[in-house]
Amino acid sequence: SCSQIRDIVDGHNSRRLQLAQGAVPGHPAASVMKYMVWDEELAAKARKWASKNVFDHNPDKTIGSGRFKTGENLYFFGSSNPDAKINIEQGLSAWFDEYKDYSYGPMTMSLFDGSSQVQIGHYTQMAWADTTYVGCGLSQYSEGGMKTFLLVCNYGPSGNILGQVPYTASEEGSEGLFCSIGDCSVPYGDNC
Repeated sequence: SCSQIRDIVDGHNSRRLQLAQGAVPGHPAASVMKYMVWDEELAAKARKWASKNVFDHNPDKTIGSGRFKTGENLYFFGSSNPDAKINIEQGLSAWFDEYKDYSYGPMTMSLFDGSSQVQIGHYTQMAWADTTYVGCGLSQYSEGGMKTFLLVCNYGPSGNILGQVPYTASEEGSEGLFCSIGDCSVPYGDNC
């Protein structure tokens, strides 16, 4: 829904603005942080993957248009409450709160191969300065008295590139987010 799209885009951009301004504890300010907008091609891919109801990453990091490789975040929520609803903000917070376990620096294989005891890849994808587009899909599944939700967000261009940092650190930080696509006046897509 348009409400969910706004929550997703605004939730990403508000956190990216905190990074740009140096307001995330223990993390340097970003010199340039791009404004993120909704992308329907990424959303279609995310919806298709979410519909499988499998809590696992999609091995396909491409999109039909070939514009860029994609990154992906997953959030799973389950409840025995039959009236349960997905809380998108809770998912975004869970991803971003991984900043507490990440020390700013280049991406290394040990951060992603399981040898590290912490997860930081959701946070670093959200914080990846060059990522401009986000598109998400949501599935709901009920079985055995449990109601489960899966939120899949795809990102483009992808982040978490080995040897690179999520963003360039700055002593001063920046006052706002940088619109790199020419027109950020329609951040929620053409239909919202």
